[in-house]
Amino acid sequence: MEAIAAQAQQEGQVAETATQAVAQVLPTSKFLQNISIESAAMKRSAKVATRVQELESELVVEKEGAAEVRV
Repeated sequence: MEAIAAQAQQEGQVAETATQAVAQVLPTSKFLQNISIESAAMKRSAKVATRVQELESELVVEKEGAAEVRV
């Protein structure tokens, strides 16, 4: 989780919140799959978290474009 947040900062992106990092890690966790607890809600929350990240990235790009137009 900490590595995910650090990686985002190194790439110049906004640091992820702990919730976003956990949502990104849990779907890839084999532990939950091995004990058969992986649920549809977890899969859905991962998709939502991914979509939120995509929208946030789009918003940043749009804001940067608008700032360039103003200059």
